[in-house]
Amino acid sequence: MSNLSVANGQTVTTSTSVSGADDVNVAAGGTIDVGAGALPAILWSAAATGGGVTIENAGTITDTGTGANARPAIGINAGLTGTLTAVNTGTISSTAAPGMFFGNVPVGGTENITNSGTITGGN
Repeated sequence: MSNLSVANGQTVTTSTSVSGADDVNVAAGGTIDVGAGALPAILWSAAATGGGVTIENAGTITDTGTGANARPAIGINAGLTGTLTAVNTGTISSTAAPGMFFGNVPVGGTENITNSGTITGGN
């Protein structure tokens, strides 16, 4: 669906859907901030293939929606298959929802989360 690289000083304001073997890389000083959008900043939306979906964050991934617009910064759709690898040395946050939300464990796959940064949520 979508490979995305966010450079130092760059801000992305639209949600990114990932699947297959997509890679999202947010450099230090880079930001994904979708405000009060209808989707999380990053949504794992369809099956992962091969080595899976990778999210590498040294910058900021955030969702600032509240009330009915509250979304996690990173979320997954139910019933997915495959592997997600997330390495966070930056900040992943949501104002009024979990920073990362995995409603269901992927079928036949794994979630590999390495965090030496900050993951926060507002609920």
